[in-house]
Amino acid sequence: MKLLVKIVGALAVVVVSFITTLWLLDRNSGTCPPGRTVTLYRPFAKFSGLAYSKDVAGIIDIPGDAADALTRSRLVLCEDGMLFGSAHTMHDEVAKQGRGRFSHWGNIVVFSTSDNSDPNSNGRVYVAVEPR
Repeated sequence: MKLLVKIVGALAVVVVSFITTLWLLDRNSGTCPPGRTVTLYRPFAKFSGLAYSKDVAGIIDIPGDAADALTRSRLVLCEDGMLFGSAHTMHDEVAKQGRGRFSHWGNIVVFSTSDNSDPNSNGRVYVAVEPR
């Protein structure tokens, strides 16, 4: 019986550690990288589900992704000075899963916040960075 308790306890530790590691990797928390920064001002348009969008035509100089260049954009997003999200994410996945996923497609940035809150009312500052 003691052996069974030890095995179950060890498995529980492994499962909790695994889930915690995945959560931390998904958050991708780090400081915003150096480069040309552009504050993305409110309002953000509701895109779908957990996703919001911002037209960046004329304020972001680097080209966004396109059908023939799915990972062309070098743009990164920061929330309150912290790097977040997964770039080049399909819009449907941004809308359904959120958690900071984003896409810079053409002249539009489609993104979700790190905690899936509404960026129009959560009080956080969103910055797009063209890394050096």
